[in-house]
Amino acid sequence: MSLVVIRAAGPEPNNKTRSAVSTATGGATGSIKGFGLSATSTSTGEAVLTDEPDYDYGPPDLEVQILDPKVPRAPSSITVVIAGAAPEERLDFSVNGYHLAFAFTDSDGYLLPTSIGIPDYLGEDRVLAGTYTLDVTAPDSDTVGGSADFSFGKDAYLRLNYIVGADVDPVEVPGVFSHDTQHWVLQDPLPGGLGSYVMPINPSEADSPPFTRVLTSKATTAPLVGRFHMFEAAFQPTEWSFSGQCPDREMYERLLEFSELNRRFYLIDHRNRAWIVAPQQFDVKPRRVTNWNGVNTNWFQDYTFTVVVHEPK
Repeated sequence: MSLVVIRAAGPEPNNKTRSAVSTATGGATGSIKGFGLSATSTSTGEAVLTDEPDYDYGPPDLEVQILDPKVPRAPSSITVVIAGAAPEERLDFSVNGYHLAFAFTDSDGYLLPTSIGIPDYLGEDRVLAGTYTLDVTAPDSDTVGGSADFSFGKDAYLRLNYIVGADVDPVEVPGVFSHDTQHWVLQDPLPGGLGSYVMPINPSEADSPPFTRVLTSKATTAPLVGRFHMFEAAFQPTEWSFSGQCPDREMYERLLEFSELNRRFYLIDHRNRAWIVAPQQFDVKPRRVTNWNGVNTNWFQDYTFTVVVHEPK
């Protein structure tokens, strides 16, 4: 008959070294085994037991993946998949300390593809082009949070805190005349907007200036002496297209900026007529490498810009 006594010392449960004393009587030999522990005892002497190895993982980390990390512009959304959470655990989502949303994992601790909305403003800060980090936390447990990066290609549109109506007059721009020719001007009068852009080359073609009056007539019922009365409604918005050549990258990018505006702007033509327009479509057709002013460029392209004219100013 043998008697084995084990005395262990050290902090629990994450101690890196445990020690024990094994005492045996009689001639039996054997082994002492436990989780993470191993040693062999004999009938005499002492054995020191050590962890093999130390599995101190601590709380689990969240594995966060964004399926569509490249976003054109806010407001928009990203699709998130998460693993490593506890079953039915609440997860909070934030960017730059701004709380966006929360969701719950399933019974296996996974969050299947979930759409998280990204507004155009995070608090008072407009979402600009660049890289952002989505932070995910589990506020109701010891689960360590996770994060993943995503990016916006363009700045969010400037939020209109007030309305700039049609009664805002266009601004005179110096330098619009060149060789007795008045250049076309695209003008966004909103403070902090795109400002004025003087086109270096006027369009080569344009539709007839749109001006459609909405008229109706009604006749009086008096016999023989009846008269027609004319009634006029508000100006009817009409499409207007103009086209030409875009010789360089700067002109292309400025026209593109105006085509993406979400508000009306002024279009001032070569007769100094200001039209209140809204962009509808901007098409370009690239050319082969073209010599422009003695320099070969692959930015030379033909464009067609279509707007909707709200009214002439």
